[in-house]
Amino acid sequence: MIFAGMSRTQWSGIIMLTAAAAVFWACAICAAQQLSRYIVVDKARHRLWLYRQGKAVNEFEISLGIDVMSPKLRRRDCATPEGCYQVIYKKERSKYHKFLGISYPNRKDAWLGLRYGVITAEEYRSIESALCCGKPPPSDTLLGGGVGIHGGGVFRSNGGVAGKDWTEGCIALNDDAMDMVYHFSAMGDRVIIYDSSRSFFEMMRPLTHPIARDIPEGRDENGEKYYSELLFITKFGPVLLKLGEGLDYSRAIEIIVFKNDSLLEKVFYIFDSNGDGLLGSTDSCEGTLTDLVKTMDPYIALQRELKEALGKGNIRIVEEKWKSEPK
Repeated sequence: MIFAGMSRTQWSGIIMLTAAAAVFWACAICAAQQLSRYIVVDKARHRLWLYRQGKAVNEFEISLGIDVMSPKLRRRDCATPEGCYQVIYKKERSKYHKFLGISYPNRKDAWLGLRYGVITAEEYRSIESALCCGKPPPSDTLLGGGVGIHGGGVFRSNGGVAGKDWTEGCIALNDDAMDMVYHFSAMGDRVIIYDSSRSFFEMMRPLTHPIARDIPEGRDENGEKYYSELLFITKFGPVLLKLGEGLDYSRAIEIIVFKNDSLLEKVFYIFDSNGDGLLGSTDSCEGTLTDLVKTMDPYIALQRELKEALGKGNIRIVEEKWKSEPK
């Protein structure tokens, strides 16, 4: 595996937070404080929450795509996407009552689609261009599109039998619930969709954003290395999560806890040193974080805290950081 053969120094040399990146994220924290309004969806629990000023103000039962177990990867797979999206358009009347269109495919979907050969570089650029202009991304690539939140009912009759998870990838609510979601939401509002039943790596992977596409000269048989990151605001302070993966499906996790919003002083650090995409006692752990050490195993405590932060929408994303051309 790519990451198992890398020393901590090599790994850190590639993706360790630089002073410039620290300044960027510190500015991001100041510029992107708690969003005033956003939507959180947990596919595993079949629930949608409306958040205002960091507090859940409403909760609804939902229905998902027919392929309820998978994240959306391509057109007509009938799976509901996972990731961080925006409300990109609103329709007062649609086939299934009201409709909130979300920005699927987003930049992360496009990056992965390009990486795995689902879309071309030209198609990537067309998606990027639409998102930069605040327009719905094109839906005619193999990634698909036209995904959103609509009414039509949590349960829907099929052959006289009421069934759940009936959509082609959208999120469906009862019409009265959809009325509330529709009037609550505005253009540009964030929509966070995740699956709490997945492993920590798989749960976080769709939410992180690319920081590097490394295709060195004379690359080895393992191929391209890929890195992504996401910043969380937690009770322990700002926490930066970094994920690494190779085309051979090797994986690595790095978590850095910072003392304050300047992101210049690390107080705790965990690194997945064996490249298996899991955190445990065999991995590297440095620094002191008294609150963690007192309560439970730091590996478990940090992952639990990041899951909770994700469920509350306490993440920071500045899209401009990833507005780059594919290589």
